[in-house]
Amino acid sequence: MSTVGGDLGVVLVTYDSADCVADSLRSVREHLPDAEILVVDNGSTDTTLDVARAAAPDAELIEAGGNLGYGRACNLAAERTDRSHLLFLNPDVVVETADAGSLDSLLSRPRLGLVAPTLRVLTRRGWRELRVGGEPHWLRDVVANTLEPLRPRELQGIGRGLHRPKGGVAWASGAALLVRRSEFLGLGGFDARFFLYYEDRDLSARYRRAGLPVRSSDALVARHAQGKSSAGDLLRVEPTGWAILGWLQYLHIWRGPELAGRAARLATRTLAGAERSLRAASALTRGGTRLGRKHRQLHALLDFLREQAGTDPGAPGAGFCPDARAVLRERWPVREERPANGRVEVLGCSIDSLTFEETVQRCDELIRARTGARHTSINAAKVVAAQRDPRLRAALDASEIVNADGQSVVWASWLLGRRLPARVAGIDLMDALLAVAEQRGYSVYLLGARQGVLEQAVRELERRFPSLRLAGYRNGYFDANAEEEVDAAIRKANPDLLFVAMSSPRKEHWIDDHARDLGVPLVMGVGGAVDVLAGKARRAPVWMQRLGLEWLFRLLQEPRRLWRRYLTTNTRFGLLVGAELVRRLRPTKARGAPSG
Repeated sequence: MSTVGGDLGVVLVTYDSADCVADSLRSVREHLPDAEILVVDNGSTDTTLDVARAAAPDAELIEAGGNLGYGRACNLAAERTDRSHLLFLNPDVVVETADAGSLDSLLSRPRLGLVAPTLRVLTRRGWRELRVGGEPHWLRDVVANTLEPLRPRELQGIGRGLHRPKGGVAWASGAALLVRRSEFLGLGGFDARFFLYYEDRDLSARYRRAGLPVRSSDALVARHAQGKSSAGDLLRVEPTGWAILGWLQYLHIWRGPELAGRAARLATRTLAGAERSLRAASALTRGGTRLGRKHRQLHALLDFLREQAGTDPGAPGAGFCPDARAVLRERWPVREERPANGRVEVLGCSIDSLTFEETVQRCDELIRARTGARHTSINAAKVVAAQRDPRLRAALDASEIVNADGQSVVWASWLLGRRLPARVAGIDLMDALLAVAEQRGYSVYLLGARQGVLEQAVRELERRFPSLRLAGYRNGYFDANAEEEVDAAIRKANPDLLFVAMSSPRKEHWIDDHARDLGVPLVMGVGGAVDVLAGKARRAPVWMQRLGLEWLFRLLQEPRRLWRRYLTTNTRFGLLVGAELVRRLRPTKARGAPSG
């Protein structure tokens, strides 16, 4: 093996690959002992580099200084090494066998071309060998890419791009590719316009156009451990978005802008239709957890594509998939800019102009920053209360994130010409942050509710989020004399995320008075969310939530306790909105009135 390994460079491109890169590097060193190993890291935020150093101390580690994308990183490694042959591997690909004789024979060919080692990939039917495939019909890619989030969570990201040969342009999977360096660089390497997907299919097409073969070989056999990471989580929507962009870019290059435009229209309509169907199904099943998660994934995917369509061509990263962005821009005109400070004022209350997904991402960033932040949700009742409670308004304004928890507040912002993008329900946000906490290892503390309800909620958390780190919990029934004891308990538990389940305005006042002294990265008021989590209260169906009728559902559940409050609060809120509309209209009428 030394004769081949000594002239071979193995390139791994990593990004947050700490969970799999060690196995890949050890397999390379075992089966290709004399090969040079180059690891190009695209700005990992985890311990990937440390793991790589420990697994292969002799490997050359190249820090790209940011995310160059897969193709650009491979090109960088190809220019850095002087080995005559290169083997590109995904960091989750493990080399299983390498036949020295077959490799010698293969690499001695005068025209090597693009060689795809035998690759075993996990699919629904078990392990399957992936070889050079034929070009699939573009309509098949619509289904493969746009409906990826609808697949079962454990299968998302697995077997993407598996196609049976049906003629046409042959292509090889970028998970494992063997090339002759001179041929590869002579063709310009990977097209730098691609970011994460379809650069392999584009490279295969360019090899074929140059008259170079694209073939499979049993000289190397590898296993692709796809799906090892948490694909399918809310924060993992971007890979599917980049796959769609890469696909549209590929179609634009090889099939023309007209077909790319047709594909973009069909893909966006498919996504939008699936999102609407899931929204309706979720409403009929009272917002079931699985359907709700799928709906949020599709919604987030649409938001990602809209954001990419609206990216300024001169902005950083805009060079990736530029033709795909242009095609999508025709489908989605660039949306109006949001306020410069990121907040919209509704009846004197400042509210962040954030979608649900943006809020989750922002909360995650604040937890990692560990500077101490507060999150507050605002509904019609709180807007009304803030008109007469300066302390409450000050607490709202001081919060690092303020979301509109009531649909009526969102509608009011539209009527008043200061449009909020969407409602961000506190209970949905709590559920999403619990999933993020479980995924990232954040610890959580619950404060509030009755003791029995709290204990039931804790049991439900342990059932739904088995890996969640629960730092502690305490009921919310304590007076001012016990506040120091409560603060001390929270500081001792040292949580990353504190949920405060108290009624308003006590919740906002308590957070404003105590959050800074607790040293908790993020404190969030969640009101009655713990009661819902414990099963002691029911949420309104999604269709009622979207129609702004959640208050009516609560009223029907507890009419004797809530009728007076909702009657006065909703009436006052409507009057406040009406008065503000009149105030805005009067100057317009005055300017338009005839003089004299």
